[in-house]
Amino acid sequence: MARNATENLAAWKLLLSLAQGGGISEAAVAAGMDIAACSRLLRRLEEELGFKLIDHFSRPAKLTQEAVSILPAVESFAESFDRLQSVCRACRSIPFSVNLGIPVNVPRRGLFAVIKSYEKIDPAMRFVTVSDADHQDVLDGKADVAYLPYRPPAEGLLLWRVNEIGNCLLASPAYLARCGIPEHPRDLIDHAVIVRSGRHYPVTKQLECEGQCVPLMSARVAFSGDIPSGREALLAGEGIAIDFSFHAFKAEIEAGLVQVVLPGWHRPAWHMTLAASRTGMSNTRLMSFCRWFAAHEARASRIRAQEIQEYIAQLKK
Repeated sequence: MARNATENLAAWKLLLSLAQGGGISEAAVAAGMDIAACSRLLRRLEEELGFKLIDHFSRPAKLTQEAVSILPAVESFAESFDRLQSVCRACRSIPFSVNLGIPVNVPRRGLFAVIKSYEKIDPAMRFVTVSDADHQDVLDGKADVAYLPYRPPAEGLLLWRVNEIGNCLLASPAYLARCGIPEHPRDLIDHAVIVRSGRHYPVTKQLECEGQCVPLMSARVAFSGDIPSGREALLAGEGIAIDFSFHAFKAEIEAGLVQVVLPGWHRPAWHMTLAASRTGMSNTRLMSFCRWFAAHEARASRIRAQEIQEYIAQLKK
């Protein structure tokens, strides 16, 4: 609601309803407000205008001469606003496609439903997902928006900080049966590891746990590269995965195909960030989606972080 009553369309529409002679009760029903709220709004309008609009001594309430004199301008204002809304609705009906970069490490379960739900807000907006687009892809125009696991340089970009979230180290039961279970990060010196790498992906060089920080040292790197290939290496028992999202492997963890190693230890938290090019600032539909998506993912990532903490707490018991 507008801070000033004179800037509040509802106040002027109340006045127009009263002009039809039905009184404050019918005007309140038409506005979807209770009578007390209508009366307060009209009093504020009178105070800001500096003259009375309603003759409160008549039943039903009638407009004062001053109110009658401004009715044509009020009607013109309300009609203009209605035309504006109609034009805006027409603009929102124009098809608009967004290339949206999503990290492979972000779980897809539920994500597509989330994106689909935005069509209720902007029915003509459609999304084409691009796996692992980075901030350079946004600058190059290959993606309109990218959801990133790091904070990119801000030059040329609009950034929304979403959240920080950690992960768990993972290994297959077959690998652990063959190579043993590490009890401390220093034990990884006797193990093969599976790590994520990419053009701008933050390379893992250390592991953290409740304020502790140790260098990541291993016997060898069994695999370094993209998530889909790394997934196959993990399931094939090639090594201990350092960079994978807990929720991306939640189904495999629940099925016993992989298990958490060194509970509580994790790679440095991902700084989840949403990025769009500054050239898109004038596109209000794109900006509205970015704000909405960033807010949604901020809430969702807090829930995911809590689930990880609860799972680790159960393992430590």
